[in-house]
Amino acid sequence: MKHKTDMKKIKETAQMLLCINIGKSDLSSDLVNHPYTNSAFVAAPKTDGKHGEFDFINILESSKNLKIWQEYICKTINFAESPEMIYYLITKPCRFTFMKYTPSHLSGQDYAKLLANAWIISEAPNRDVNVSKAELIRMFKVAEPSLLMIE
Repeated sequence: MKHKTDMKKIKETAQMLLCINIGKSDLSSDLVNHPYTNSAFVAAPKTDGKHGEFDFINILESSKNLKIWQEYICKTINFAESPEMIYYLITKPCRFTFMKYTPSHLSGQDYAKLLANAWIISEAPNRDVNVSKAELIRMFKVAEPSLLMIE
């Protein structure tokens, strides 16, 4: 574990996750599988120049909509001042994936705090398709036990 979190590397990893192709769900045309959204309809800044206002756009409707949304998420990542600010942008099912690719960039304290949250928030951590049980065990063995829990 690092003594200090490397935000530059965390942001690079987060941006790589943003580039993952959007998977379409078999359940509904409005549901998708992506580290940053579960819905085809996302909030994105208005394109007419009104600062601070948002529209809901369908990212599956056009490559333009997808690009607008990706640029917005990328800017949000770049403005993040802590790993938590990026971590909470990621959908709950993908938070262990984020943890899988960032341990060497996180301080011990940040790593333990985010790992503990990912465990609590995950609906089925032992059945995560992106992180095996063996990887989960390794993650917890690396984390400082006293930092994994709070009173």
